[in-house]
Amino acid sequence: MAEKKPWDHLRDGINDLWNSFFGASDDNDLSLFCKNRSDERIPESFLEKFISKLEEDKWTLSEDPDYKTPQELMDKVFQATKKKMMEKLRKQNKKKVAQDEKKEEIVQQEEAIVPVEVVEEEEEVVLTEEQLKLNLEVKRKRREEWAKLKKIQSQERAEKTRIYQRDLTMANRTLSMNNELIGCDKEAQRQKGCPSDADVGKWLTKAVDRRVVVLKFKLCWSACPTRLPKSLYSCETLEELTLSHKILVDFPSSACLPSLLTLELFYVVYKDEASLVRLLSSCPVLELLDVKRNKNHDNTLV
Repeated sequence: MAEKKPWDHLRDGINDLWNSFFGASDDNDLSLFCKNRSDERIPESFLEKFISKLEEDKWTLSEDPDYKTPQELMDKVFQATKKKMMEKLRKQNKKKVAQDEKKEEIVQQEEAIVPVEVVEEEEEVVLTEEQLKLNLEVKRKRREEWAKLKKIQSQERAEKTRIYQRDLTMANRTLSMNNELIGCDKEAQRQKGCPSDADVGKWLTKAVDRRVVVLKFKLCWSACPTRLPKSLYSCETLEELTLSHKILVDFPSSACLPSLLTLELFYVVYKDEASLVRLLSSCPVLELLDVKRNKNHDNTLV
């Protein structure tokens, strides 16, 4: 009977053997020979060695009952081939581990080396006489521009101070000349030349003495809240009162605003909660109340 190459007839048997050893244990883990660990097909490298071993044993298809069965021979050849390839794999792994250790040692040595700072020498720049003259001229112009700018800023500050002083004088004269003051709307800010607490008290006292009807007062400076004169809270002619920001509301218990119709309190500070209660209870004809408070605090000193 003519000989037939075993791999032409027993490829399925070889793959069955491969699958039986695939992933069985660490010693039998033949998946290490596969490029893709999820691929359970027998790799070509193993198949070539397997076929070569069969040819060495001169195995052929035969009907002789005394001859070894193909399964026994294939199992024998499979084990021998697997053993050789596992030994080769162990050598490769040892070589790879040695290479990794060497790389790690080199990295540690490089990290241990203290970097040396390289200081580059500055190149001397030689300027010509024309360039020196040009630089001096540029510096001179810059100094002149800075001097002009400072002069302008100084003039602006002086002008602001003059305007504040003029407004202060005008307010004092207006309050002094009018026997009867219908309305007063004043906004004071903390600037150079700004009125002091004494000026504020003087303004409001004069306004009350002139029987003011409408009073809107706003203090925007950064100083402590200003206490208003007590005579303000007893003004019989006052019908509309607006107080804003840096003002301390301390309403006396004996005061009264009998004509007050509109009361606006914007971000003021109260001596205590009772001051606000006394103020509201002392306005018998009050029609409109508008109170705004800061979210960050309760607007009271105590």
